Amino acid sequence: MPGMNLVKASDLEAWSSSLTARANLPGVVASLICCSCPTLQAYRFPSGDASQTHGFDGVAEVATGTAFVPDGISIWEFGTGENYERKASDDFKKRTDAMSAEDRAKRTFTFVSSRIWDGGPEKWEQARASGETWEKPGDRRD
Repeated sequence: MPGMNLVKASDLEAWSSSLTARANLPGVVASLICCSCPTLQAYRFPSGDASQTHGFDGVAEVATGTAFVPDGISIWEFGTGENYERKASDDFKKRTDAMSAEDRAKRTFTFVSSRIWDGGPEKWEQARASGETWEKPGDRRD
């Protein structure tokens, strides 16, 4: 039914404090990507007891993106803690420092928090847009 909210932001906020949220958020996002991206070419989102593996929290490759999944290759980092902005900044810096500018230009960095981002993430995004470059959604380079 249109307009029917099966899961509300407040439900996700409450779930974020649970022991299972950190391990299961990547699997939830992977399921959403699989269901919403008909041109999904590859993905890797370890979850559950595999969620603590090294490397990116997730990687997706989509021929044609959607409103929530960018075109091309995207790397994903997840956070369920209360200090989501710091986690996003730390992950962004870590991934930026570890990847060449050439490789970053072919990928989109995506951070997912199960928390309600106070004031929205736009200010955080804007502060990073002028610095180290990553591919931006809609600017796919083939």
